[in-house]
Amino acid sequence: MPIVVQRLRGAFASACVALSLIGCGGGSSSNPPTPEPPAPVTTGQITGQVLSAADASPVAGARITAAGATATSDAQGRFTLGGLAPAASVVLRIQADGHLDVVRPLPVAANQTTQITQRLVAAGAAQTFNAATPGTLSVANSLAAVDLPANGFVVDGSSTAATGTLSARLSVIDPARNPGAMPGRYVASTGRAIESFGAITVDLRDAGGNKVNLKAGTTATIRIPLATRSAAPPATVPLFHLDETTGQWVQEGQATLRVTAAGSYYEGTVSHFSSWNADIETDTIFVNGCVNDSAGKPAAWALVQTSGIDYSGMSYDVTDTNGKFRVPIRKNSLAELLATLDQRSTPTITVGPSATDITLPNCLVLADAAAPQIVTSPVDRTVVAGQFVYFRVSASGGALRYQWQRNGVDMPGETFDTLSFYAALADDGARYTVVVRNSQGQVTSGAAVLHVNPATLPVVTEQPRDASARVGETASFAVTVVGSAPLTYQWQRNGVDIAGATAAAYTTPALALADQGALYRVVVRNAYGSATSAPALLSVTGTVPAAPVITAQPVAVTATVGQTATFLVLGNGNPAPTYQWLKNGAVIAGATGQTYTTPALAAGDDGALFSVKLSNSQGEVVSSTALLTVKPAGNDTEQANLMRLLGAGSVWLQAVGAPLEVADDNGLVLAASAVCQTGSVSATLGGAAVTVGQALPANGVLATRFTDCVSDGTRYNGSGTADYRLSSLSAPVNGSATVTLSSLRMADVAGDSDYTVDGGATVTLTGSQDGTSLTQSAALTPTAGSSIANNLLGLRATLAGGGLSVGSTTRLSDGVPTGTRVSYNSFAFSVGSTPYLAQGALTLTFGGTNGGLAGGSGEITLSSNGTQVGRLYFANGSLQIEVNGRVQPFAAPRGSASARR
Repeated sequence: MPIVVQRLRGAFASACVALSLIGCGGGSSSNPPTPEPPAPVTTGQITGQVLSAADASPVAGARITAAGATATSDAQGRFTLGGLAPAASVVLRIQADGHLDVVRPLPVAANQTTQITQRLVAAGAAQTFNAATPGTLSVANSLAAVDLPANGFVVDGSSTAATGTLSARLSVIDPARNPGAMPGRYVASTGRAIESFGAITVDLRDAGGNKVNLKAGTTATIRIPLATRSAAPPATVPLFHLDETTGQWVQEGQATLRVTAAGSYYEGTVSHFSSWNADIETDTIFVNGCVNDSAGKPAAWALVQTSGIDYSGMSYDVTDTNGKFRVPIRKNSLAELLATLDQRSTPTITVGPSATDITLPNCLVLADAAAPQIVTSPVDRTVVAGQFVYFRVSASGGALRYQWQRNGVDMPGETFDTLSFYAALADDGARYTVVVRNSQGQVTSGAAVLHVNPATLPVVTEQPRDASARVGETASFAVTVVGSAPLTYQWQRNGVDIAGATAAAYTTPALALADQGALYRVVVRNAYGSATSAPALLSVTGTVPAAPVITAQPVAVTATVGQTATFLVLGNGNPAPTYQWLKNGAVIAGATGQTYTTPALAAGDDGALFSVKLSNSQGEVVSSTALLTVKPAGNDTEQANLMRLLGAGSVWLQAVGAPLEVADDNGLVLAASAVCQTGSVSATLGGAAVTVGQALPANGVLATRFTDCVSDGTRYNGSGTADYRLSSLSAPVNGSATVTLSSLRMADVAGDSDYTVDGGATVTLTGSQDGTSLTQSAALTPTAGSSIANNLLGLRATLAGGGLSVGSTTRLSDGVPTGTRVSYNSFAFSVGSTPYLAQGALTLTFGGTNGGLAGGSGEITLSSNGTQVGRLYFANGSLQIEVNGRVQPFAAPRGSASARR
């Protein structure tokens, strides 16, 4: 089995141990599977140079660590970390006195060198405060601030109070001016790309130098200066803090944009100190291309980076053995793209905007050592005072260094291929050039002239108009405003702010007669002042008298003895109708609402017909009848079968790895006899038949057909195709795959499980690894209409929407799981005509040498027609089932092969 499949299944194996859901197949032992012996590892290395973000000067003495290896930068800021095990993501940490730490995930491949040039941002100035009194941290000439509580601090990682005089450094990170200054990747813990609107780092210390943080239950208010290349920063954004073990950002809290005469900032509340980022998750597309050297040969392991032009964000990829790459950018946006390798670089090109993936028509070419040449000089810009301005130069030549000049004078700290800042009136007419240098010489770009128009107050050019509506309808108001961006809006009703009404248009909730005569206006602000629109009058009238009309009839309900059943009718009329529910034509006392819920049902209620009469002064109408079906009270088998439906997604997760069964741990194609103990298997890669010993690429389209093939205790029949795009075939695995399965049957040879899967799904894989453990997760989104059949029980689940994700952490030393998380996100399916919805998450921990279940939290619920019918949760040291109000310890039903894993 190839390593990518091992890791894919490994992410689910621990969940199967704990959940014993029917969805996990394979294996034939009651103990966790014995890890396969590791294949011989050929190591790779990371080399790089550490520079100051302020002036691009080398940073000597920086401490660099990754996967247990350490190095120190030399006088030129250069370092080498060798002996690194291949991995899709090795977390590189760079620390230097007086600078912010950097955490950068990088790929490492056998016999390859990963190269990086990292700019370090200077840490903020030291300041002190008394822990016993409220205080505020600030930064000179910046809007960044932190409001500190009194007596709210502990030594980090403990409950020991931090008292007396504490020291602090508040540092500002500007992703608009320097996207590479961010201490981690522009990736959220969900795996999605993020766009930044500014970030800060807060570091507190006690007199002994120990790190200090907020104590439990205490919060602080932070202000992050707006720093963005986007033309329209949102009024509210999520806050993210940096996970320093992965270099990814974790969402926690929200911030609101504040516009003042001094500038704009995002303000929010946090419960601990870290690097905090004002971000939004973004949709991405991929740029596909290739990199060649100057001789026209493919350049393997070149680092390809993109940086947003109209957004603040960066992404990277490395080229494969054919020089090909696939790197993301924000959807419908502009970005720069650059490849580097061995102190050589390609010219920077502009890509986008596009709503779909882009394929470059020609390969990028790495320039050999040569004097710099300007490819594209910066161009003139016209902006309004206070607006963001952006210049860019494109140059050729290796190991380039940049220095921007204003009117021929060097601009301190502006040492990137881009120059960005907020324009002032004093900048009007300024000429901007850039000097590009390397060891072969230097060249100066053409000049770009900046034209700055005066900033303007908001002016309402089109007032909101009066509106009329009937009771129950809505009304909308809109305004047109000109003025210097960014503009913020706040709508008011009778002079009082309306919560959440912060756009140029506003639509009311459903109206009542009490809204008659209300006045609506909007206050518009920017950094230079505000304007208030004229009020618009709302007129509300009653509706014409009308007899009741039923808009949604009651529907049939199936329930179990001891349960209740709920019926619903929707209707309208003027005046509003009254309701009277009927059972078999007889009035039900007290049943006078839009819904009716029965008492606990008995077997004699089976077949009852329920209807409802709607009445008002204009007439009445009786609904159609709804049939009540009452089944006998559930037994253990029925309970297990209901909960078994929660495992339907896990079956799919086993199935999506089936096409890759044809390769070994190193991604080499196996002989059919090595895959199948009995039976046969055939495969094609990109439409061509594979050969024994052929190496599978990290990206490809693999189609596999099984005929009575017994592999690892599972008998496979049918076929599957995987269009996969992975960082590598080595753990941890990152990437995505689109899988199509055609009547793929997976039957345990012991007869404990038998499933058939049809349809398609997309899978996103994310993983990371440190010195002791591997974290791997997979998110699955099935194609609507796909199906999973349990052939032993005669159950067939047809998938309708939603998704499933499973994450697992395992020890590297023995492959034993230490924790897992299973999440269902509106996972909808039906069995026969009965719809079901799985929702929720379980987090489980494992301990001991065999990875036994040690603890857990959370729950997964199963509902049908809006009524919960079961849930799976952790309590009293074990997993519990609650179905139809009855609780029992979880026990694996027949058909759950995972119970043996």
